[in-house]
Amino acid sequence: MVRALLLPLACFIISVQAQTIWDRTLVMNKDLKVEIRWNTTETDEDGGELDFEIFAPTSGYIGVGFSGNGAMRGSDIVVGWVDAQGQGHLKDFHGIGNEIPVLDKEQNYELIEASETPEGTTIRFRRKLTTCDEDDFQITNNTARVMWSFGKDDPKISGDSVIFGYHGADNRGVKSVYMLDPPLIAPFPDQIPDPDPSIQHWDVRANNVTHSESTLYHCSIVKFPKHQKKHHMIGYRPLIAPEKQKFVHHIVLYECVVPDELGGTAATFEKHLDHEGGRCYSPNMPPEWFKSCVGFFLSWVSGGEGEMFPEHVGSPIGLESGASTYFMFEIHYDNPKGVPVTDNSGVRIFYTDNLRENDGNVLLVSYRITPFLLIPPKQERFTTVGICSRECTEATFPKEGIKVVSVLLHAHLAARSLRLRHFRNGTELKPIADDKSYDFNYQQTRFFREEVTVLPGDELVTECDFNTEDRGRSTLGGLSTKEEMCQSFVMYYPRVEVALCSSQYEFDNFFHNLGIDNVTGEVFSAMNVPYNPNLWSKEKQKFEPTDNAKDLESLGGGKNFTDVFDLMNIEAPERLKNKSVGDYLQSVDWKNNRLSKKLQRRWQKGKHYAYCTAHGRKRIPLKEFVIDYPKYAKKPPQVDEVCAA
Repeated sequence: MVRALLLPLACFIISVQAQTIWDRTLVMNKDLKVEIRWNTTETDEDGGELDFEIFAPTSGYIGVGFSGNGAMRGSDIVVGWVDAQGQGHLKDFHGIGNEIPVLDKEQNYELIEASETPEGTTIRFRRKLTTCDEDDFQITNNTARVMWSFGKDDPKISGDSVIFGYHGADNRGVKSVYMLDPPLIAPFPDQIPDPDPSIQHWDVRANNVTHSESTLYHCSIVKFPKHQKKHHMIGYRPLIAPEKQKFVHHIVLYECVVPDELGGTAATFEKHLDHEGGRCYSPNMPPEWFKSCVGFFLSWVSGGEGEMFPEHVGSPIGLESGASTYFMFEIHYDNPKGVPVTDNSGVRIFYTDNLRENDGNVLLVSYRITPFLLIPPKQERFTTVGICSRECTEATFPKEGIKVVSVLLHAHLAARSLRLRHFRNGTELKPIADDKSYDFNYQQTRFFREEVTVLPGDELVTECDFNTEDRGRSTLGGLSTKEEMCQSFVMYYPRVEVALCSSQYEFDNFFHNLGIDNVTGEVFSAMNVPYNPNLWSKEKQKFEPTDNAKDLESLGGGKNFTDVFDLMNIEAPERLKNKSVGDYLQSVDWKNNRLSKKLQRRWQKGKHYAYCTAHGRKRIPLKEFVIDYPKYAKKPPQVDEVCAA
């Protein structure tokens, strides 16, 4: 028996439903067959609407929740069901904790259809993206946590109250999604009945890597099989068994490029194809792997679904392409409990010799992966910035600029919000990407409905907000997920020379604002950091500190650089003499909010070292090696015109 809202119109409603083309479909629980589908429309007048449908295997109620963090408290909840008479119902609630939600005074959800079959119940509803109701979750470009649950019985309505039973421990779940972003451009070619015969795939996998370490970066060298001819990579998807997903944090393919005058790429890397691989950035790793494999060809991070590129863009691969045929294949395993793991995860790369109109590439805009990305403990919000300088874009971008098609924002466990800001001639433009509710476990590339143009001379800033309220020691930049990064992987076209555009705090800015005037220690020799506030200004282009976390890992020699500040001794001021920088950082009262905000402001707005790096790790010379944060005219606070009206 089928129960439907407005029974006389049941056939009409079902026929409309059959014709709906959904922008996104997402399986929330494969075993229970819980599935959601949605479309969004955005308008300037009222902000737009969400059209949403959920199916669950129940004859009782279905609950859907929207939240910024996945918790019941503060969540926006809608509950729908079909009663014994075939009548559909929908009610708008908000969560106040791990207890029965509270019915909203303002009901902002509209029931479109409710139907029930022997297989289960389908509820379809509509709501405004922005309801201007403080009890509702406003749907924006931020990561949204979509919660679901279902119970076996229909709720009971008693006056103004709606009472429903507990859904149980198993009939619930939550997933992070980008509600407003377009889908993956196209379905994966290996998952459709009649794929384009010109599209092939190349599987790159780990060779049964066995380990029980809390953090392991494993690297090997691979070669594109059709290397004799230029092809375009047009997309990829991860190949990770469900039981291994919790261990694999990221997968990266770096382009390996060696200039002919230094031996050439093939002569350098062909001999490494039989190398079984091993720990990245260690003394046992052949040095040319790290020195010559720098440009990002592909980056997948935890929770990502994979991606297909727009039809006019492809990443060149193969001979005569201006790109590489050899790649360093890096997998980061995150295994905090040290469980023994054997893994062969990887990626499936889709490629074609039916070349696209434009050669695309990935540009990394970031704070360098260095211990000098320091975040004090006990902070509700501490911001770090990585700057891509005006001079770097001016030297490498064509006069018509580059077109950005997607961005992947990346940081680790302490990150709460990330954005890629865009400056031009002293004016801040609309952020290219902005996520105020970042989820470490859902790092999916964001494609744009409209491409963003970045011109030569523009400045880009990756900005990351971190929360360390639960940490007793300072968090440093580094490779482990307990350490931090602040990065934007920017996919664009046409392909240009630059691969990495980054910055870090200038050393005098870093130490002086901590109240430290002079530091010594053996570690400075290993790091090639001539700490003297005046020395770098004389050396400028010769100054290349080896403080990058990957460089430090590769130095080896029995030294442990995890707590690099414990190896630095303070010489001045006198009151701090004989303390290590690490001891001093531990003694600071970081709960003093004025102190931490002052430090954050001075680091951010103070001097930064600028880095502009081409493929093959070639340094692009800059006249302004030391830069300031972009200077721009601040705009007045933005008024929410929808709610103001």
